[in-house]
Order: sequence, then structure tokens, then C-alpha cells
Amino acid sequence: METDRSIINKAYSIAEKSLKSCYNDYGVSAGKHHFVDIWARDSFFALLGTDDYKTLKLNLQTFLSYTNKNGHVPYRILLSSINLMKYLGKPTYLDSPKANYRSLQTGGKIVDGGLLLVISLNYYIQKTKDLKFLNQHWQTIKNIFYFYNKYRKNDLLKQDLLCEWYDAVYKSGYSLYLNVLYLRFLKDFSDLASIQNDLSLKNESFEIKAKLYEDFIIKFWNDDYFDDWIDFKNNHIFNPNYNLLAVIFDVIDKKYQHTIIHYLDKNYKSNDFALETSYPKYPFWRIPFYNYLLGVGDYCNGLKWLQSICFYSVALKNIGKLKESQKILRVVAEKIVEYNDVYEVYERNGKPLKRLFYKSESPFAWSSGLFLFAYKVLYEDFRYLWNN
Repeated sequence: METDRSIINKAYSIAEKSLKSCYNDYGVSAGKHHFVDIWARDSFFALLGTDDYKTLKLNLQTFLSYTNKNGHVPYRILLSSINLMKYLGKPTYLDSPKANYRSLQTGGKIVDGGLLLVISLNYYIQKTKDLKFLNQHWQTIKNIFYFYNKYRKNDLLKQDLLCEWYDAVYKSGYSLYLNVLYLRFLKDFSDLASIQNDLSLKNESFEIKAKLYEDFIIKFWNDDYFDDWIDFKNNHIFNPNYNLLAVIFDVIDKKYQHTIIHYLDKNYKSNDFALETSYPKYPFWRIPFYNYLLGVGDYCNGLKWLQSICFYSVALKNIGKLKESQKILRVVAEKIVEYNDVYEVYERNGKPLKRLFYKSESPFAWSSGLFLFAYKVLYEDFRYLWNN
């Protein structure tokens, strides 16, 4: 029987190969089959904590170059036409990339790209000291900061319909996901403003963050976890991805971190290779009807993904539960080794999704990168900027 470390090392090699196969001339594509475009969300999470600074810089450069004059960073850089053949694994590539800023489903603004860009940029600058790059793009970075200043409502960020990570669930209003990212963004932007000796912007960012945090706790915290979103009421659904992001990004006090982990510990089924997408599941009517027609009504509502379990292992390590975190990462590693690749999404029985109208993407950069990130935190004592 192979040791835990042997299995995990095998999975690391597979995940590393999977991620690098998604590299291209513009940065990191989401996959190689049908998700061949560069998504801000997928690519920046895939490069979380990377030491491949050349690729990170390329990804940053691409999104900075397509940021519009108002500071809105695109959520996707389209490299191929959107048609049926694309989703059958036969994309038609465009002559030149095209930036997408609004949801093709609803027309709403998708706004997490700029948050992830600045978070990633601060990491890149702190690690490389590439001040020339920062100086070159500082006006664009300031425009991004001003964009969120104008976009927020009552100090918090709101999302349009189908315009966040779970873009196959009808949600709109104040978003846990966006506001967790915004808290981290404000800290990282403040760091960059300090490097630029722009004390006015540094102080403004600090003041916004202090007020945001106060309102965030009051409006989202329910004594067990942070609610998923707020529309005309608080929606008491535990979203493990978003709550765990708050823990590993260290944007909440330790007492909240421990309470979230305690709640998740009670709900996680031991030795399961992935967490649930939410606890409880979303009501059936919150899923777009066309997802049901395509046979993937459970895409963001019951299928299994590897992102949150990687976050879970890191969060456990961050609160001092190293053995538990390593045990969980071993379970993830077994799944990666079993299929010799990192897949986008899995059936509940652990098999990569393969249905009549939809097949799980592989390789899948996002989950590949997060597994590498978790490995570094657990086995190389890697500390991201917020843990220093």
C-alpha cells in the first residue's frame, strides 16, 4: 500500500502537468477541451501562490490590457467562437482575443475579475519586486479601485443575476463571494498604494475596508457561518467555497474562522473526496430551466468539485489542524491519481461527469492549481502574503 506522501506526490505531478498544459500565449486557459478561453476567476485561482511568476505576469498583463477606461476588468478573454462545436471539443479560434464584461445569460455585469487581478498583482509585486510593471499599470489599477467605489451599494458589493462563481444558480443581491474578495482586494490595494507612496489612496482603502468589515459581519454572519447572499432577506445557505475563502484569505477574525470550520466539520462526510456545493442544496427553481434540459441541473447543485476540498485542507492547516488537513488532501490526491488527470466536475459516485450533452472538462486549470497551492501550504510550509 502506498504511503500518503507517495500518493500525494503522484497527484502533485499530475496536477502540475494538467495546469501547465493550459498555458498559452495570453496566460492560462480554463481547460483544453471546450473551456479553452481565459477566465479571470479560473486563471487567477489556478495561479494562487504560484512560483511561476512569468506566467502570472502574462496573465496579469492580458487582463490589464483589456480593462476598460472605467476600470471594469473582463471576466473572460474569449479565444474561440461560442457555438455548439466548441462544447463538443472542436473550438473555432478567433483571429484575435475578445473581452467579455457582461454575462451572456442575463446581460448583467460580472465584476470579480478586478478583485482577483489586484489580489494576484500584489502577490506578484511582493514576490518579484517588479516595480516597473506596477508603475506601468498604476493608473489602470487606480481605475479598478475607483470602479468598485462607484459599484458598491451601502458599502457592500452586489451581484447581478447569474454573475458570480455559481453562475448556474439564480442569485442576485449582496454577495458573500464578492465581499470576501473585496475585503482582500482592499488590503492588497492598500499595500500597492503604499509601495507607490500614494498615502491618500492607501488611507482611503483602509477606511473603506474598516467600514465594509463592520457591515459585512452585521449583515452576513448568522452565528454559524456567513450567509450565501442577501436579496430581500438573508438566504441561510452555507456555501463552503465562499466561507472557506474568508478563512484562507484571513479577512475575518479567528473566532469566525474556528466557528466556520466547526460547522463544516459537522457536515463533512469523512473520506469524501469533495464537499457539497452548498448545505442545504438550492431549491430546484433557482436552477435555470435550460440546465435541466441539458441534463445538468445539478451542475452547481449537487455535483462534486475539488476547489472547496482544497480550500478546506488549507483552512484546517491555518487553524493548526495539520494532520486533519493532510488526511483530506490524501483523499483528493487519490481521486486525481485514480483518473490520471484533474477534472472539472465529478458525479457523486466519484466518476468524472459524462452525460449526453455535457462532458467534464479535463485538464482543468482551476482545481489543478488549487491542489498545488494546498500541497505547498501543507508540505512546504508555504505562507501566502496574508499569513505573514
